[in-house]
Amino acid sequence: MERDKHGLGERVLGCWWAPCASLVELPDLALNVGLCKCSGCNKALYCTNDCQVSDWRVHKRQCAVWKAAIMAR
Repeated sequence: MERDKHGLGERVLGCWWAPCASLVELPDLALNVGLCKCSGCNKALYCTNDCQVSDWRVHKRQCAVWKAAIMAR
C-alpha cells in the first residue's frame, strides 16, 4: 500500500514505512499510541525500529525540511 505519506504530514496515522501493513490514514489518534516518533522532525511514526531504518532513505529529505522549520520558530 504505497502512499505519499510525507505529503500528508501529520494526517498519516500508523507506521510511515509504505510497505508496512500498519500504514493507515484515519482520524483516530489512538492508532498512534505506542509508535516510535522520529527524533528529527517529531512527525514521522514507526511501529518498529526496523521500519524507521527502512524508511530513512525516503524520509530523510522531508525530515530535514520539517526540522529546519521547527528550529526557525
